[in-house]
Amino acid sequence: MVINYRFDTQAIKESFYRIEPNLTNFWRTFFDNVFIIEPDMQKLFRHVDFENLNALASRAMTIAVKNLNQPSYLKYYLRGLGEYQFKVDISEVYFPVFEQAFLEALETYHLNNWNQELENNWREFFHFAFDLISDGMTDATLRREFEEFMEAQEKLDNYKKAA
Repeated sequence: MVINYRFDTQAIKESFYRIEPNLTNFWRTFFDNVFIIEPDMQKLFRHVDFENLNALASRAMTIAVKNLNQPSYLKYYLRGLGEYQFKVDISEVYFPVFEQAFLEALETYHLNNWNQELENNWREFFHFAFDLISDGMTDATLRREFEEFMEAQEKLDNYKKAA
């Protein structure tokens, strides 16, 4: 499988390795940014264990970046993340907020190393990942709709048999 990235994978990896030792704090900054940008989103996360969420986000980012050279695995992994996002009711409508919060957190942790080229690479990486995550969310939605249809069909068949 060949994926033509619109971002410099080496720049993403090098940038990631700069922040990797501080990923837990990075994700704290990210969520702080989310709630500053869109305070109403705090309602979505009111019952969330942020220590666990930060660990999950750190793991996901690490796996994604470290597997940029394995596109088949990366595609499968990111779609799986999309199915998880669907299960916890995180809608695609929030992704612009997540994008802005993500880029601002990256800028915070890169300080003087942050520049327009690096921002563009991370923005393209974010969109690449979002597209695959979105595919996973769509797959989960279609699967649930199909299951609901089949359940309704089974009830209808049972009703017809009983009548």
